[in-house]
Amino acid sequence: MIAMLVTGGAGFIGSNFILHELAAHPDLRIVNVDALTYAGNLANLSSVAQDPCHAFIQADITNQAAMSAVFTQYNPNVVVNFAARRQASCAPCPRKDARGTME
Repeated sequence: MIAMLVTGGAGFIGSNFILHELAAHPDLRIVNVDALTYAGNLANLSSVAQDPCHAFIQADITNQAAMSAVFTQYNPNVVVNFAARRQASCAPCPRKDARGTME
């Protein structure tokens, strides 16, 4: 089974990506990491809440301990990053988005 890590998966784009991928690839396991800030909404994923091929973890991608635990537990083959912060209201956000993605 292929394991895919999706960050920002509770947002509009990330959740639609997850729903599409799970429907198109029954052999795929998706690990969804989202901080559930202003844009994240678990209601977007209610149809896969009990799906054994979807695991949700509430964490910030800049939290190295949390992300290390995710990589250790799930050993993803692929990472897709949709995690981001609205930049107009957050001067340090571009740096935080890049740092979380790269670490």
